[in-house]
Amino acid sequence: MTGPTPQLAGPRLLGREAECAAIDRLLDDARAGSGGALVVRGEAGIGKSALLGYARQHAGPMRVLSASGVEAEADLAFAGLHQLLRPVLGSLAELPDIQSQALAGALGMAPSTNTDRLLISVAVLGLLAVAAEDRPMVCVVDDAQWLDRPSADALVFSARRLRAERLAILFGAREGEATRFEATGLAELMLTGLAYQPAAEVLAGRARQASPGVRDRLLAEAAGNPLALLELASGLSDEQLHGLVPLPEAMPLTPRLEGVFRQRIGQLPPAAQTALLVAAADNTGDAPAVLRAAAGLQLPPDALDPAQRAALIGVIGATITFRHPLVRSALYQAATLSQRQQAHAALADALTGEENTDRRVWHQAMATLTGDEEVAAALEASARRAQLRAGHASAATAFLRAAELSTDGARRVQRMAAAAQAAWAAGQHTRAREIIGQALPQATGQTRAQLLYLDGLIEGFAGNLWEASIMLADAADACTDPSLTIEILMVAADAAAASSDPAAITELSQRAMRISPADDLDRFKIESLGGLARFYAGDHRAGQALLADALRGADTVTDPHALLWAGDFATISKGLGAGLPYVSRAVDMARRNGLLSLLAPALRQQARDFVWSSQFDLAYAAAEEGYRLSLDLGYGSAGHLMNMAAVEATWGREQDARRHADEALALGSRHGSWFRAILEWTLGLVELTSGRADEAADRLFGTGGGAECG
Repeated sequence: MTGPTPQLAGPRLLGREAECAAIDRLLDDARAGSGGALVVRGEAGIGKSALLGYARQHAGPMRVLSASGVEAEADLAFAGLHQLLRPVLGSLAELPDIQSQALAGALGMAPSTNTDRLLISVAVLGLLAVAAEDRPMVCVVDDAQWLDRPSADALVFSARRLRAERLAILFGAREGEATRFEATGLAELMLTGLAYQPAAEVLAGRARQASPGVRDRLLAEAAGNPLALLELASGLSDEQLHGLVPLPEAMPLTPRLEGVFRQRIGQLPPAAQTALLVAAADNTGDAPAVLRAAAGLQLPPDALDPAQRAALIGVIGATITFRHPLVRSALYQAATLSQRQQAHAALADALTGEENTDRRVWHQAMATLTGDEEVAAALEASARRAQLRAGHASAATAFLRAAELSTDGARRVQRMAAAAQAAWAAGQHTRAREIIGQALPQATGQTRAQLLYLDGLIEGFAGNLWEASIMLADAADACTDPSLTIEILMVAADAAAASSDPAAITELSQRAMRISPADDLDRFKIESLGGLARFYAGDHRAGQALLADALRGADTVTDPHALLWAGDFATISKGLGAGLPYVSRAVDMARRNGLLSLLAPALRQQARDFVWSSQFDLAYAAAEEGYRLSLDLGYGSAGHLMNMAAVEATWGREQDARRHADEALALGSRHGSWFRAILEWTLGLVELTSGRADEAADRLFGTGGGAECG
């Protein structure tokens, strides 16, 4: 989907020589085996699509993959990724099985076997790298601000990691929209208006007959926006261009230029406008599906012909493309609610086959305003399929829409609870809290317990550990599942320990010990809580005996989360570094099973144990990997930075150590006394290795003891 190209002058776009050179360098580097990425940003019509078109035209002999975000389907999980990767899916078999299965599941090509979104991102990077081995490749993604979140996350993850691949990724992202394309860490190119001379040349290419006064007015109105220069001139009559008829007082130019296209669309016959709206509501460009939907609305077979003659769309083979993304958004935004419903309903009827199930359900939901339990149930099922593909952000939206369409109050609250959980899994913590706030007053029973549990987890994630322990205790009160109650009490005690609240730990452990364990994992958690409480009560001998019993049971534990707890308890009972075997098992399990979301906290703990075991090279490697993963996940990265600082201190890299410690302090200032203790220990190590013994002693004697620092 490229914009108009009259700006082309020889090999470059008028007034965009520097920008074209940047794209040339990106493509040249990729051809030479040095992959890279670039985000082209700017207001609507400023030339992003034209630059992306330039990249496509000058990519030879590279293979070009293209995709475009669509506002109407921004919540359909992996829609953008499927659109982009479709031509190279034949290379899936060349990936490791766990990656190929995860990506095939995400794209709906096979049953989903793994819900870890970072594993899917790794698979996307692997697939693109494999596809680029025989022939260099460029991926061009327009309107990236409207990509569905799972697709955007996977592509940005891949773009950040391009090194020796013969691959370039180019994004076009519109500024000024409610949704912004976030791509931290990628090179960016911000487009501004054309200078006067190239702007005048662009205008002359479309309206050479314009009188000097009209030309000056058009140049002033367009303010260097290339699309405005082209479209404003096209919207004037010959008499107006020649200055024989006055120009309108207000030129048809809106901040997003959509008014220009709305005016052009309004000149089409009604049947053509309706058919064009159907095409705008679809994001696949699938001409047969659009024509089937149009036929379902009793439109003639040639309904789209006037739009094609007006150059608003192009049809190549069985694919419909819009001449510019603004044509699509202008159509959709200008349509009335009933017109949109009609278009979505027609598409839902036209999309047949199992492969179109989720898209069909989404169009049904967009076409429904009043309560409809059948549509709500279908949308809930679609949301659960999205979760199985790690499309958690899309699942949250689908669950919420299903809740809105619910006719049963209990189901409505359950769907809202599922939406909150999905938002949390997607890293959308604020959104999850908002949903919890709406659902809790209506929730009862186990649904209420699950909401309270999630609320406490998020509170702890935000660094409010004392408040989190209280909220989690309330969640345990509401819970009717014994094993889940034990788990909640365990998490609550972890938060209480981190906030140095021994009374709360004792109370929580006593509550857990009154529950009969259902299996060895429950028994491990109960015994561990009892030992932790004894330690914090000052009875170290009894605590050590209980933790020793628990750790013997941990030898057969296969739950990686429980192994991380075992690592902590081993450190408390046996000394610094004693938890390394348990933590390393958790790391290995996370890698083997593709649980990349768990790797970030596991690597933090492993790096800390490596530091305490004086294995500094391994510690730094684990800390760096964990830090990168935490950034991708949106998790806290302060602990990784402190581990890096500790190793840098031992290596004598004082400046790096202080910088990372300062960054950790800025990120983790709300994490409670445990965080301050570890930070003081890290800074004490920096002072000690720098030869300042007195300053080191001041910091180290204030840490409160090594075990509690863990």
